[in-house]
Amino acid sequence: MAAFNKQCDVTQGYNLQRDAQVPVGYITKLKIGNVDLAADQKVTTPAEGHAQKKVVAVLSALEWEGGQAQPINMTGNVSTANKQKISSLLHKDLAKTEVRIQMEVWEYDPLAKVYFKSFHTNDADLIALLAKEGETLKLEVQDTPATDVVSPQNYEFTIGIMPVEQEFNIHLATGDQMPVVKLWGVAVG
Repeated sequence: MAAFNKQCDVTQGYNLQRDAQVPVGYITKLKIGNVDLAADQKVTTPAEGHAQKKVVAVLSALEWEGGQAQPINMTGNVSTANKQKISSLLHKDLAKTEVRIQMEVWEYDPLAKVYFKSFHTNDADLIALLAKEGETLKLEVQDTPATDVVSPQNYEFTIGIMPVEQEFNIHLATGDQMPVVKLWGVAVG
């Protein structure tokens, strides 16, 4: 089974230079339990026309082994306000571990000479649960600001999500105009 493991460039994610041609990724929507994290970081995406967009996090890594019941793990950078919300969640009981999330990773196709979405949720929420490593929920945020990009101030965080008993579509591509749709989650009943 083919895995999707992508290292994204945080500096380019915040400050896109059209000639860099490196992978960039974003979490565009994120809700953990009852807490909505704001899409409060304005970035220029590699989309056609290089549209500006507000995102929750600029990704540095997204990893998925490709199986329907396997977790998706992400590392990225969030704003100070979202860092405070995540820190607050970590100090609570976290009885509600449901996650609603949307994300996208962009890569450059050197043959077509365009950026394309190599991993995305097609602007639809994935409903998931926070993954666990042993007894520990896979949710962390650093206390000190990241140094890759100093303005706006941002903090590295990690999140792992596991599917619920429902199927969702993950949209992948290996090049421009080369889409693949894979299922994530196993429907029960």
